[in-house]
Amino acid sequence: MHLDDLPTAYASRVRAAQSPAEWIAFCADHRAAAWIAWNVREDAWYGAAELAAVQSALDTAPAGLAGPALLLHVISSLQRLRPLTAAEQAHLPTQGINHVAAGWFSRTRRYDLAPGSAWAEGSVPGELADTLTAGDHFQVIPRARFAWLTFGATGNSIPTSSDETLRRLGLPWKPAGGLVLRVEVPIGALRAAGALFALPTLFDGLRPGAQEPDWRARPESEHRPGEPWGYARDMQDDGPGLPEVIAEITPAGTMNAECMAVPSFDWSTRPFLRRSAPR
Repeated sequence: MHLDDLPTAYASRVRAAQSPAEWIAFCADHRAAAWIAWNVREDAWYGAAELAAVQSALDTAPAGLAGPALLLHVISSLQRLRPLTAAEQAHLPTQGINHVAAGWFSRTRRYDLAPGSAWAEGSVPGELADTLTAGDHFQVIPRARFAWLTFGATGNSIPTSSDETLRRLGLPWKPAGGLVLRVEVPIGALRAAGALFALPTLFDGLRPGAQEPDWRARPESEHRPGEPWGYARDMQDDGPGLPEVIAEITPAGTMNAECMAVPSFDWSTRPFLRRSAPR
């Protein structure tokens, strides 16, 4: 189901967010408005329980809010809204990957270096040394509770090139961010520990402040049996990129990480915005 399947009184308050014109004032780039509105129209992972949760969140919003302003008001209470069932989790592989920019390692506070990898520390606590090069390996411990994971599935394999990885994961990173770090996340172990897995929805793709359309809704026409996951946005052509889910990673403990090369292209330019409309 879609947000349009909310009870009429609620759907009517949300519906203006389906219009690109309504998003222009909320977007960092005016061209992004069409893609944000497309996500609102096409996001289709909601069941009855999820729509009930959205309805409850909307009840707490000021009566005068509607459209984009209303959705942005409730995003913090609707993160990881659509958990994967045990049956859906059974379709996930045993290993996933999370990516981090080395230049933002300390700022994101997503990981700490494991004690045995102290050699990788730079002069600033938590940052990675400038001496690290592509191909270097070390270990990290999760600091943030949740992370977006990708994996190889349905004929998709995770690229070995930094630029191709960023392109197919919808990550707007640029050479100034430094090396791309690939963290190996043990999905099988997380499942055994009872960790939460969730399908990304619109409320995970929106953010406080100016909006960027890097997340891509997976339209209902693209749902497939045995594929209970979303797809990242391809930064080059806007189509579906790599599979993605959100997972609780704190039970994983120490995880292996690898340095990939510094990207050669500035993906924050979002080449897909040159298109006249979303795919």
